[in-house]
Amino acid sequence: MKNLSLFFLILLFPGCAGLFAEEKDPLATVVENDSLGAWTRVEPAVEYNKDNVFELIDGEAELYFPYGFKRVVAAEYTAADDKDMTVLVEAYELASLLDAFGVYSNYRDEESKPAEVGAEAVAGSTQVMFYQDRFFVKVRTNKTDRQDKLLGFARQLSESLPQQKSAPPEAALLDVKGVIPMTQQYIAHSVLGYEFFKKGMVAKAFLGEAPQTGVKPLRVFVLMEKTPGEAAQTISNYIAYLDQNQAAHQWAAIDGGQVLRTEDPLHKGVLLKQRGRYVAGVAKLAADMDGAPLLNRIDQKLASMN
Repeated sequence: MKNLSLFFLILLFPGCAGLFAEEKDPLATVVENDSLGAWTRVEPAVEYNKDNVFELIDGEAELYFPYGFKRVVAAEYTAADDKDMTVLVEAYELASLLDAFGVYSNYRDEESKPAEVGAEAVAGSTQVMFYQDRFFVKVRTNKTDRQDKLLGFARQLSESLPQQKSAPPEAALLDVKGVIPMTQQYIAHSVLGYEFFKKGMVAKAFLGEAPQTGVKPLRVFVLMEKTPGEAAQTISNYIAYLDQNQAAHQWAAIDGGQVLRTEDPLHKGVLLKQRGRYVAGVAKLAADMDGAPLLNRIDQKLASMN
């Protein structure tokens, strides 16, 4: 009788049939199939969760947990036309697109070589790393002279994943003049090492349009809160920390807004400014540097995205 009722429900409301269908595993190609195009899987894929992922990446697993780590599927393949070439795949499922970008952004820097795979990728002679949708993927080979073939494999694997190949909007928060390309990172907890800076984007930057000889890059950041009230509370928590450490600080009117100036106990000169639910900042400022123009560019970027 129960099954009959379900049958009539589907007849009356055909769209509800999808509610009872089991969602296909987005990593089904790696988990279930013995081959990927011209590549043959050597052994069954192995899936790791939070309890046993240390067996795969001991010493590195803690990086993934703040980004909503769910599982990683690992598999090994050989090329049909090159049996000596093996490819190792690690496909990590995170909580969201932003989290996948966050993990990926921990592995690249300004010296990385970009590649056209997924939403964004970097490649070396033996490794390709990319993110796509809520997945971060590492692809490695034992051959140093097969980069084109390695990239071909990575692109084929990319086509088997959910086809969300755009970057998260948050990745553009620090896309301003002075920020060094490929250094933007999403930090899911404790930005600059402070628990009260819960999550946000960080990057390396210079005050001018290009690096200055002998000058170390600054640190710019945007803290992301749910509401303007929470953003204001974050600044209050920071001021309480400064008071506790007897660090001088003051508010100053700069470019039509109130900016907090301080000599941070860990990060030298710091400028901080609230924009709605965001808090923008510049850190690592020396006494003879003025980071206000850089902070203003970030603030204008935040205003344009609201």
